[in-house]
Amino acid sequence: MRRLLLALLLAFPLSLGSQEAPADAGARLFDAKRYDEARASLEAAVRADPRDARAAFYLGRIALVEGNGEKGAEWLERAIKLDGARSAYHHWLGRAYSRQALRAGKLKQARLAGRIRESFQRAVALDPDNLDARFDLLQYYVIAPGFMGGSTSKAREQAAEIRRRNAFRGHLAYGAIAADGKDDAGAERELAAAVAQFPDSAAGVYALGAHYARLKQWDKAFDLFEHRARERKDGPSLYYIGRLAALSGERLDRGVEALRAYLARRPGDTDPSLASAHYRLGLIYERQEKRDLARQEFATTVQLDPRQTEAKEALKRVQ
Repeated sequence: MRRLLLALLLAFPLSLGSQEAPADAGARLFDAKRYDEARASLEAAVRADPRDARAAFYLGRIALVEGNGEKGAEWLERAIKLDGARSAYHHWLGRAYSRQALRAGKLKQARLAGRIRESFQRAVALDPDNLDARFDLLQYYVIAPGFMGGSTSKAREQAAEIRRRNAFRGHLAYGAIAADGKDDAGAERELAAAVAQFPDSAAGVYALGAHYARLKQWDKAFDLFEHRARERKDGPSLYYIGRLAALSGERLDRGVEALRAYLARRPGDTDPSLASAHYRLGLIYERQEKRDLARQEFATTVQLDPRQTEAKEALKRVQ
């Protein structure tokens, strides 16, 4: 279940008319990653019109940026009650439930699993071309156990629909199915094809790098992310370099450098959170036996995300 929840963590384009609606200013600020200002604008929009579904939607997205799945779900549920015909609203509610379940006990995870699946299914039904929702639904079918609605055949149905609509996404979809089936060569073949045929897309690099990391092929993973960070000035690749260092125990100094560079930028709502970056940096310092620095990073993680139980446990280790 944890693999599913980690996997289910892409913004949708906004369409701005010539006359700005109450939530439009907040939406533009959200797109600019000015989240505090966006929140203030959107909360004002809700006070002016409690039935403003779009404002509730973006307030839910802001809560997810901050790592708060519970608050995100509350706002997104409200958006759906006001306007239930929006595919994106249901998709992001499924992601909010996933964020909640990530830190929940097994019983609550089981209760949330159905909500996650139903939210993604509804998003796809409302907009069959919502490939982000289709891919999240595919991952649910691939990773969830059968008694929670997992199904390889249903995953393949989604993969076929994705490939029919988008060749790049099709490679990622079939790569995910192959990886779950322990077909490591098949997964690498699909994901490498995505990177080779669509070099401008970061998603293929992230997926292939995660595949190499799962197989503990550390050099391949490092080289992939280093190339992306160098050639494309890609911020999230810096995070993944640091994450690899923390996981592998290799290239620790480079991991510190990369995570510090990542923390100097403003991540988007689908990028790894600042809390997660501080946690990975703390793990590297712990490996380097720099306990004071590790303690500072773990404390910062908990301050940014009080629900981060792993950071709390790590903080106890380095006291």
